[in-house]
Amino acid sequence: MSYYTRHYPRTTRNFYYCIEGDLTVWYSYETAIAVEVDGKRYVCENMWSVTTGKHLSWIDGGEREAKHSRVPYLVFRELCKKHAIDETNRTQTSYLTTEDLRRIELLNKTGSAWQ
Repeated sequence: MSYYTRHYPRTTRNFYYCIEGDLTVWYSYETAIAVEVDGKRYVCENMWSVTTGKHLSWIDGGEREAKHSRVPYLVFRELCKKHAIDETNRTQTSYLTTEDLRRIELLNKTGSAWQ
């Protein structure tokens, strides 16, 4: 799964989420850290940095109960695999225009980016 539109809930550019259909994925830098599927949110335990820990707290509120409810990393990765979510969003580019996205879609459908 590849996302092309980032939504920034804070002023920082290294924390964002992407939406595709009924699936929302939150990222810290390029790493998937939380997923919402069918209205249920799954936030991964912090396996990374203090900064990513802050991002996780922005998603779930960061209270003690929320932290205890976070999904173990291996379980979270299995959930991501089930929904075809890559561990990192390296193909994500924030500089694509609407026209670029249209051409990518056209290329995927027809084999040509020009019509």
